[in-house]
Amino acid sequence: MNGTEGLTHLHTHAREALALSKQERVQRAHELPWINYPAAEKLHLDLETLVTLPSSHRPPCRALLAAPNNGKTRLLRRFAKKHAPAEDPSIDEGPLEVPVIMIEALDGPHERQFFNQVIDAFGVPFRPDDNIHRLRYKAERLLTYFKTRVLLIDEFHVIASGTPAMQRNLLNILKNLSSRRRMSIVVSGVQEATAALAIDTQFSSRFRTVHLPLWEGSAWRRLAHSLEGHLPFPEPSHLGEARFAERLLFEAESTIGGLIDLLLDMTHWAIMNDEPKLTLDTIQKCGWIRPSERIRAASAAFY
Repeated sequence: MNGTEGLTHLHTHAREALALSKQERVQRAHELPWINYPAAEKLHLDLETLVTLPSSHRPPCRALLAAPNNGKTRLLRRFAKKHAPAEDPSIDEGPLEVPVIMIEALDGPHERQFFNQVIDAFGVPFRPDDNIHRLRYKAERLLTYFKTRVLLIDEFHVIASGTPAMQRNLLNILKNLSSRRRMSIVVSGVQEATAALAIDTQFSSRFRTVHLPLWEGSAWRRLAHSLEGHLPFPEPSHLGEARFAERLLFEAESTIGGLIDLLLDMTHWAIMNDEPKLTLDTIQKCGWIRPSERIRAASAAFY
């Protein structure tokens, strides 16, 4: 492309990508930036209060619930990254504080695995098969030394895979950690996460439930329009127009993660086949299968 006339639908990085090879354009499309939206901004501000609130013997906690693929993991990663330790250039001892750590996928309701994941989140060497008491001691020492204020635990609903006794044990560990370290805990998962918390009513009373709703209406159309500006096509696709947006909503099953996956599949096919934009036909041509259909097909394969 020579110049940028007629490319006002694209952001600068997407316009520049039009001069690249097909494979490079596909790769550039996968480098989607964070796109803020009201529900995410509200949650981000709420989580910020957990970092800055005065120390308490009963720290406030949060249970973030969302449908699969609706953005909760990426949102928590962004929050944790914002609070990643920054080194003071005048000091050679490295980061002084790690106010937020994240366990991206809880391995289950197992005490050893939990402490291993906490220690691993700090990036320090350790022996995963060490004595459980030493692992517990090391995890708590790290949380104290780095002045951690918020522990994020994603995929929390997996603790339901354990026995009631295992679930109660892990919840008791979290409750004691929260109280002793005066640290807020944010768990994230699907609806089953609340059932796991309900086993310990005293602890669950500390959690305020926050929902990331499914997408719909004008908010969905604005999201589709925003994403289009990052996809390197010379012609506008008009993803935010009603007919196109409604079809995308159906195919992505109302989730932001589903929409991103769908648009990237469509973009890959369209670029490799020299299409100047995305169209409704691209959905079928790229071989897209809705998430729920994939699950049903996978389940049927076992019978």
